Formats: sequence, C-alpha cells, structure tokens
Amino acid sequence: MSADIRKQLTNVLKKIRAEDARLIEQADTDIKIHPASFLKQFKIYEIKHFGEYKPILFYVGYGGGQEVYHLTADAENYERMSKADGVALEGPEAAGEYVATYLEVTRSMSELFYLVNSVGEMRYFPNLSEAEQEVQTDIEAQYGGVVGPPQAEPLGEGYEVTIYAVREQSLERQKIRVGGDGEIMAVNIERLAEDLPLVYGG
Repeated sequence: MSADIRKQLTNVLKKIRAEDARLIEQADTDIKIHPASFLKQFKIYEIKHFGEYKPILFYVGYGGGQEVYHLTADAENYERMSKADGVALEGPEAAGEYVATYLEVTRSMSELFYLVNSVGEMRYFPNLSEAEQEVQTDIEAQYGGVVGPPQAEPLGEGYEVTIYAVREQSLERQKIRVGGDGEIMAVNIERLAEDLPLVYGG
C-alpha cells in the first residue's frame, strides 16, 4: 500500500481511534484493499498488524476525505459508510457481495467466525478421532448439497440473502434482508449444527 494512503489513514484515524492510527504507522503493519465492487467512492481497507503474540486485524472504510469508518465489530458504521458512498445494489449478485462483505468486515475479532461456500471449507481439527470423523461424515452428507455461496432473492424493494458461516464450533445459516440502498433490515440466524470438532478461538 502506498505511503500516501498509510499517512492519510493515520491522520484521519487519530481523531477517533488513536491506538489504531499508531498501529498503521508501524512497519510491521500490512494494509490492503478488501474487494467491494458495490462501493463508488469509498474503499474498505484490511489492516493487519503483526504483533508480538498474535496479529491484530481490523477494517476501516475510507473515501479519501475526512470521513473514516471503523468497521470491525460495528455494523452501524458499515451502513453509515454505505449511505455516505451512495450505495445502490443493482441485482442479486451485488446484494450477495454486499452482505458477505458486511459479515466479513464487521465481525467481532473475539471469536472465530468465517463464511463458507461449501462444507469442504469448514476447518476441522487435525487427527480426528473415529467418533469425530463420523460427525464430519454426517455433516458432509447432510449439508453437502445445502451449503453454498451467498444466494440473493428479490424481496420488496430489496433482497433476502441466504449465507452460510461457521461460528466457533457451529454451522449457521443466516438470512439477511437488505434494502437496495444497503440498509440491513433484518437478520435471522439459524444454527444448523453445534459442538462440531472444528478449530475454534478468536
């Protein structure tokens, strides 16, 4: 990432999160753009600081002016950024990407949470016991034809997006209603399976 963007992010973040601004200045902090094709003016930056014990990861939305939105664990800021950007979701594909990005960049870093497009992306412990292997086989048989990439269906003046995720050791199906302007209108979470032998920990 260019030195200019690093400097800009540091300056605007100093006003709201001085500690994050300090991390951005350090040489062992990587900055990259998180894909978000629905944005016109803003970009989402993934910022990872390689600390002494474990990496520190957070996301911010920035459009080059004085407005900056800290997105990690702050869903409302994601919507504020989208409103400031003038987001208009034109079609199911854009809605699916918007909701997937929403879940990714606003997640809490205190627990392990990740999206899955297939059951093959679920991260199991290595060296499973026989009983744990049976659990994995059962999950693959039951949900192999169910879990897939985000699917968006038109609903009213927006969309309903179905998306699958792992939270610690559970498999979730989320149905999220989103307006054409990016407003998150409703979130319904269904836990499909629990206590799975999956890698866990934030």
